[in-house]
Amino acid sequence: MNCEVNYMSKQACLFLNRVLQNNNNSAVTVVNENVYKLLFGSGRGVVRKERIIEMVWSSRGIVVADSSYYQLIYQLRKSLKSIGMDDLVLTRSKEGIELLFDVKNMQKRFD
Repeated sequence: MNCEVNYMSKQACLFLNRVLQNNNNSAVTVVNENVYKLLFGSGRGVVRKERIIEMVWSSRGIVVADSSYYQLIYQLRKSLKSIGMDDLVLTRSKEGIELLFDVKNMQKRFD
């Protein structure tokens, strides 16, 4: 599971070992497993809360409270901000979140 994250004129890569790198400034951060699953399993646009919960937890038979969902979104925003990719996750009331970037498959590993 490797992918490339593209948004506006900037690009970042999400690598197999969960390293997220901003290609414009070479900043890197390591995301946790759940943030990785969210980034890899989502596309650009609105992602429903129920879809995120299914993708990250329910598919493994784990039942979580809403607080786990909100913590995941916080961790996603924090990870993106740490590498200069701010304001790319919008909250859509009664829907979920909107991702303002694309996630594409790629076959690379960060070393």
